[in-house]
Amino acid sequence: MKTQIGLVQINNSFVDACYFPYSVGLIQAYFQKHSNAANDFEFLLPLYRRIPVTKAVNYLKDVSILGISLYVWNVNYSLEIAKQLKKFNPKILVVAGGPHVPANSEQFLRNNTFIDVVCHGEGEKAFLQIVENYHKWSWDEIHSISYIKQNKYIKQKKSDRISDLSIVYSPYIENIFERLLQKRTGHKWIGLLETNRGCPFSCTYCDWGGNNL
Repeated sequence: MKTQIGLVQINNSFVDACYFPYSVGLIQAYFQKHSNAANDFEFLLPLYRRIPVTKAVNYLKDVSILGISLYVWNVNYSLEIAKQLKKFNPKILVVAGGPHVPANSEQFLRNNTFIDVVCHGEGEKAFLQIVENYHKWSWDEIHSISYIKQNKYIKQKKSDRISDLSIVYSPYIENIFERLLQKRTGHKWIGLLETNRGCPFSCTYCDWGGNNL
């Protein structure tokens, strides 16, 4: 039986349209193309819009690994889902990433003890390695992550940015969203395209560069 993974990226929605969850789509596409253990895991349809927290928890209650992408507009809602899931299943692995994860995450992790690991910057490589080490529950060799171990805050070395974008697979081309398109959602879809990654600067008011992570 495959280990189930649930991904949550809550985007803004309009009256009759929702954004595709592009960021977690990249995470899933990268994992499925590069992981030697890809056949051992199964991804649920990503959660991409606000529904009642109890309904979201019920949908995700059987997953063993939860990945949440945190932005300023979804952080409280997403954290509440993760908190309730951890309460329902203390053995679930909760991984958080996205622009809202602070560069120094010690206080963030201590304030949100239901989160096991946070990813800094690009999440494709880190999430793949975290999932592949799920059964060992060991993250000591993984770069660009932080976690609490035996009450000690550990921040691993930062990985270099991915420079060869040919190894990052499009969730559109890889049909990651095909099941969403086939599902009768009752709304239209808005597609996002990433035309560049990151920035050489590290302005403190902006998340795009992230050189200080």
